Amino acid sequence: MGIEAEDTRPVGGSARRSSNAVGGVRHDASVLTSSGLLAAFDAYRQPSPTVGSGLADLDSLTGGMQPGRLWVVTGAPGQGRTALVTQWAAAVAGQPGQTVHLVTPRESPARVGARLLALHGRLPLHRVASNTLVPAEAERLDEARTQVQRLGLSLYAEGEDTYVPEVHPERGEPKPTVIVVDDADLVSGVSPSTVASWAEAGLYVLLSLPRDVVMTSPDDESDLDPAWARAADVVLEVRHRGLRDGRLRPGEADFCIHRNRWGPLRTLSTQYQGHFARFVEATS
Repeated sequence: MGIEAEDTRPVGGSARRSSNAVGGVRHDASVLTSSGLLAAFDAYRQPSPTVGSGLADLDSLTGGMQPGRLWVVTGAPGQGRTALVTQWAAAVAGQPGQTVHLVTPRESPARVGARLLALHGRLPLHRVASNTLVPAEAERLDEARTQVQRLGLSLYAEGEDTYVPEVHPERGEPKPTVIVVDDADLVSGVSPSTVASWAEAGLYVLLSLPRDVVMTSPDDESDLDPAWARAADVVLEVRHRGLRDGRLRPGEADFCIHRNRWGPLRTLSTQYQGHFARFVEATS
């Protein structure tokens, strides 16, 4: 076997590989003693800023949204992927010291703004988007506008070339602490190795991708694409229609965790409030 070169093909291609693996044997620049190994562990586990997803069970399983980690949200069309990643982008952007690059190649700035206002004001999304709020909702709209104005958010909207993976993470102003890419398969240059390098640089990275990019077949028990299985810390599938147990559960959604580098795999029940553009804890 020859030297394994890094594969930078776009979404759906091979994952990152070690460039120092020759003949199947890894050649590291240094070898650690047991004390050095423990020192590396102690350095790694230093407290890092973590932002909660708003779902306690999910944070308990995954450790929450942390720097240096890559989360992939997947699902069939219409399951709420865009609502979820926009909600989480806003959650991080509302924290002190965070700057989020939110990339939405399919969504216009007006649509993203409507989602954020509905989310923060608990306002019906369709009325926010059509500017038909009733007078009683006007005060909540003003409060929502104030909250959105305070977000540490830079929006790159509409178009596959709006965000250039080789340029914006390093040269974008302000420089991001978090990168969120909705419909990442529509952004030129995004690959498993590219986004893994962002995480390795200390950024928290959140992507949404269609299910057929991340999973190898349409079956419920489908395997993950090997590229994303190696690159991602968490792969989470969103379902609020066609739930696995076959029962009708109006308003409910399942988060199926297919990959979790830091904990167990599980399916979590949540509430999908599409009219408010958000997912919340399941009620008992």
